[in-house]
Amino acid sequence: PASPRSAAVSPDGKWIYLAGYKGKNFVQKIAFQKDGVMERFVGAPDGKRGAGDKENEFDGVSSVACDAQGRVYVADFCNNRVQVFSDKGEFLKSIKVNCPNLIQVDPHNGDIYVSSWLCILSDHTKDGPDVPELIHLGNFDNPEVKNKFKLPFIDYSKNVFMNHYNWTIFNVHLDFFEKQPVIWVVPGR
Repeated sequence: PASPRSAAVSPDGKWIYLAGYKGKNFVQKIAFQKDGVMERFVGAPDGKRGAGDKENEFDGVSSVACDAQGRVYVADFCNNRVQVFSDKGEFLKSIKVNCPNLIQVDPHNGDIYVSSWLCILSDHTKDGPDVPELIHLGNFDNPEVKNKFKLPFIDYSKNVFMNHYNWTIFNVHLDFFEKQPVIWVVPGR
């Protein structure tokens, strides 16, 4: 497949998880060593779209992240959810989030941060957010919404077929090295 859009390293440093392959609805993993072999971690082996009512099926995998316990979070964009898996690939839970583009987990407290904006219109994503936002959720045990922040994207429109090429014109990253997370935004071309 094409290059991945997102990567996450397991907390023990043994695995790299890769996601966001254009047109492929799975997450791959590779051992973090020189002779590691790429293997499918979760999702359909053929990469085909999955329904929003089944575990371990995806439609628009856009991002992957790990928490300090080794759980793997997968942004399932067109199904409006984040699916969470054990490090063995066992389904743990699904968290409803509208159009999750990028997911990040605070390594200090496990809080989940999801950047949400409409980037692809399909039969599954008719109602994206009017305004791009960063959603701050609690940790795995209690992923309730704590706060929402507007993202200052230039020329964003939820009525545009694609607000980027290959999901990358807009980008958001959180810096967890400060006392409070710092949000970095690349808001357009």
